[in-house]
Amino acid sequence: MNVAAVIRAASLLTFLLTSGCVSDVKPSERNKVLWVDDKPDGNREETAALRKSGLQVVAATSNAQAAELFRMHRYVLIISDIRREGTEPSTAGLELPALLRRIRADLPPVIYYVGHVERPYTDEGQPVVSKATELLQLVESRVPRSR
Repeated sequence: MNVAAVIRAASLLTFLLTSGCVSDVKPSERNKVLWVDDKPDGNREETAALRKSGLQVVAATSNAQAAELFRMHRYVLIISDIRREGTEPSTAGLELPALLRRIRADLPPVIYYVGHVERPYTDEGQPVVSKATELLQLVESRVPRSR
């Protein structure tokens, strides 16, 4: 293969990857959901329902842990609470998208799952829900079908 052919092949591959025609997400990561909540035990039933639907749910209890997991893997969706207790700011969940975008610009959809909805969307436009049925419907609408 000559140099011109290699350059054409590299250009085509770059186009395909950046246009969305071909995903650089590994098949094993096409069904991963990152769930960030300082009290993950409260989401057992929802997590079980997501797993039953074929999704792999990876739990993080803080933004720092979520950032580390986000560096190592790709996710099709992020679910987070908004308020956190302990060492993180109370609105750590709202800060999560900006933190993750500093790691990698191609942030997957984010859904906030909370105990009480004050507003149906964040300032960035991410949905905020409090009912498991709403969460599962949103997940179904935002996760690609090719799982």
